[in-house]
Amino acid sequence: MMVDPDEKISSRVIGGRDALEREFPWMVSLHYQGQFVCSSFLIIPTVLMTAAHCVVFGRAPEDPKHYNAFIGTTNRDGPETEIKFSKIMAHAQYGSGTEFDIVLMKLDKRVTLNDGI
Repeated sequence: MMVDPDEKISSRVIGGRDALEREFPWMVSLHYQGQFVCSSFLIIPTVLMTAAHCVVFGRAPEDPKHYNAFIGTTNRDGPETEIKFSKIMAHAQYGSGTEFDIVLMKLDKRVTLNDGI
C-alpha cells in the first residue's frame, strides 16, 4: 500500500457523505466542556448511547455536568435541541481500549420526539 504524503488529512469518514436533513434523526453530537468529542445516538427519549472512551478518562466516567449534546440538526450551526445529562453509566468491565466500550447517558429531561428527532 502506498501513502501519498501530499494527501490532506481529514477528520471525516473516508468515502462518507453529508447526511441528508432528517436522514438519521436519532444521531446526537456529544460535547465535553463545549468541544465535540463523539457521535452518539438516542436509544429511548431519556437515554443516549455512545462509546465509553468518549466519557471515561480513568477509572470512572466524568461528571455528567461537563457534557451536553445536540440533536435534531445536520448543521452544527443550525437550530437544534440541547441535551444535558444527569447520570453516566459505563459498562462494568470497561477499562480502556475497545472491549466493553459502551456507555449509557441518562438525560436530565425527556426529549420530545418529532419528525426531526
